[in-house]
Amino acid sequence: MEESEVHGYETFSMYGFSIEYPDTWDVELNPKADRTAGDVVFKTPHHHIFITWGPLEKMERKYGSLDKHAEASLRKIRRGSDVRKLDILEHKEIHVNAHKAIYNRSRATLAVGLFGMKKAYRELSTVHLYCEETARFFILYESAMILKPTMESIFQHMKDTFRCHYSNHSHRILKDDSKSDILHVYEKFSMYKFELQYPNTWRIEFNPKSARDRGYVIFSSPRNGKVFLTWGKIESVRDKYATLEDQVEAGFKRIRNNRDVRKLEIVETKKIKVNGHKAIFNNFLIETIGTFIIAVNLVNRKAFLSIDLYCDKTGRFFTLYTSSKDPSTFHEQNVIFNHMKDSFICH
Repeated sequence: MEESEVHGYETFSMYGFSIEYPDTWDVELNPKADRTAGDVVFKTPHHHIFITWGPLEKMERKYGSLDKHAEASLRKIRRGSDVRKLDILEHKEIHVNAHKAIYNRSRATLAVGLFGMKKAYRELSTVHLYCEETARFFILYESAMILKPTMESIFQHMKDTFRCHYSNHSHRILKDDSKSDILHVYEKFSMYKFELQYPNTWRIEFNPKSARDRGYVIFSSPRNGKVFLTWGKIESVRDKYATLEDQVEAGFKRIRNNRDVRKLEIVETKKIKVNGHKAIFNNFLIETIGTFIIAVNLVNRKAFLSIDLYCDKTGRFFTLYTSSKDPSTFHEQNVIFNHMKDSFICH
């Protein structure tokens, strides 16, 4: 398969923005990224397309306008140590998600080889826009030694499908609970053809080595609560476990065999349906022994909620779980976990 070959598109969505990207590409999030600022890259070995975002106020203060911001980006490219010349191939004002945006396509002549005696060319496409609704700026850009027509069409498709905000609240779901004084507002996280809804005040991080067939995502609350989503290839566990039940029981066995675990108590286990699949729900408690000072052991007690399922349509297994050692936060964590479970779509 050629690097530029695309079979279709799928949606990436987080922090209230979304975009469609090729369904054969990998996704990598900057580990320091949060709702306010960050970047994410969609990539193959030879083709990368980036989204960068940050505080709008900072850029308005620094540049004064969107046009000057885009011009400053071109100047930065020109000042590159290996750039001999930068030719602007196309410059125009466009609209993206109802915002004015500046599109630039350019070709940089590079000095390469010993003493920079040889020439090479790099083509770049950029889109700058300011989103007042979310108080963020966004830059969508790509860079390649040769931008083939199929590669450029990918960038255009991603540009056309980019949403930095939504004109309605269809992507935001309010979930109130009579026993909680907090109104939870949820938004969608999606990539690799799976998705779920998470509280819009939470932070997202995932392992840089995560890929379509294996990885994990962590959703972290401002109050230190966490929900984990892990996935892997079903065929990688078929030789070990004949059934989903066997895989879940093996997980409990590993916990029991941990020398720091004093007790594992299954509070509830049941079969449920998630996205049309059989899933196993577990509510369990783990007591561990930790050393506070010499010869003094402390017992730590944690409550866990988890679901495990096999998705034969994508050939992946998924585990969604959370834990809490603070009884005062467990009810709220339970409410959030159940909403995330109910909204999970694996295919």
